[in-house]
Amino acid sequence: MPWYKTGTVTVTNGSPAVVGVGTTWGNGAITPGDSFSLVDASGAAVSPHYEVLTVTDDTHLTLTANYGGTTAAGAKYALWNLAGEHTTPYLSALVSALVQRCKLVLADAASYLSQTLAAKTAAEEARDDAQTAKTAAEAAVQAAENAKSAAQTSATGAANSATTATTAKNDAVTAKNAAESAQTAAQTSATNAAASATQAANSAAQVPIASLLSAAGQVPKAGADGKIDLGWLPAGATQRTHLFINGETDAQILAATKDGDIIDRLEEV
Repeated sequence: MPWYKTGTVTVTNGSPAVVGVGTTWGNGAITPGDSFSLVDASGAAVSPHYEVLTVTDDTHLTLTANYGGTTAAGAKYALWNLAGEHTTPYLSALVSALVQRCKLVLADAASYLSQTLAAKTAAEEARDDAQTAKTAAEAAVQAAENAKSAAQTSATGAANSATTATTAKNDAVTAKNAAESAQTAAQTSATNAAASATQAANSAAQVPIASLLSAAGQVPKAGADGKIDLGWLPAGATQRTHLFINGETDAQILAATKDGDIIDRLEEV
């Protein structure tokens, strides 16, 4: 690999520890077996050279031997692999780093896949819930329409019932008025009939007996049944007679008189 010279280092005489500043030695960039040394102003390596024992992280590594030079801070340095890039330790480190990165990528991919599947499931559930809500809303709309139609039908029926009731009421009032009128008419007729009967009775009672005479000084003769018979009586005779006006029968007179009494009077002739 090319020499690694990024950043600066601090080395301490008698210590194998090397501390970097601005360095990135981790993740397989520097591996055990690489060479380490300080460099001069021109970048040339300065003896002695040391072998890297371990790499702790980007800024810490350990040499296989204690640093024998003068303690220095912020010194320039160089790291390189004398065996080339294809040494087994180097390749192993690269493969390990690659596997680690692949593991992270696969873990992230698995996480994304899991999240995607969960999101898909949630979306499908939301879709099903939305469909259920839509169906429920459509059912509610239909129920509301049915209720509206039923209410309109009930209102129409109530209006018809009210109209029928009003008509029946008016008919009842009309019938009542007609009955009262008929009752009044009947009472009037009865009153008129009674008056007529009374008038007829009075008229019959007041008929001058002389109007029945066929000749002066004679009166009609009454038979054994009280009806006027053939023949005449002389003046001065008395008899009980039943008077018949306009040819009425006993039944007619009985029907026309109060309490069924036949109009009769004792006439002196």
